[in-house]
Amino acid sequence: MSRFTPETAEALLAIPVFYILAGKAQPIFPQTRTSSPSEKVLIAKLAKVREVDAPYFPTSVNWIQWEDSVLPVLEDEELKARSPLFRRALQDGRVEDWVNLVGKKLRLSFKAAGYGSPDV
Repeated sequence: MSRFTPETAEALLAIPVFYILAGKAQPIFPQTRTSSPSEKVLIAKLAKVREVDAPYFPTSVNWIQWEDSVLPVLEDEELKARSPLFRRALQDGRVEDWVNLVGKKLRLSFKAAGYGSPDV
């Protein structure tokens, strides 16, 4: 299970989170029990993904980082409002600008949650 810095979150989580926002992937909590939450969250594809994106699935995220940094991006009103555009971009094969936007928001969210090195 990976722990991400703001930079690695931007590089490695942008595509899986984009697919969640597009409705083509979902979070799975594989170790959840009544007595304790899952220690990790898997992001799994729901449908076929672009070949270039396939290596990003499944992706494992520490549940604390999921709660602190990924969930706020998934709940971002700007991104949620663009969800239909994300689906259309997947159909057209032109997702790079949207993935970059998601990556930037992930980097900022991880930084705001205190992950990574402090500013000097």
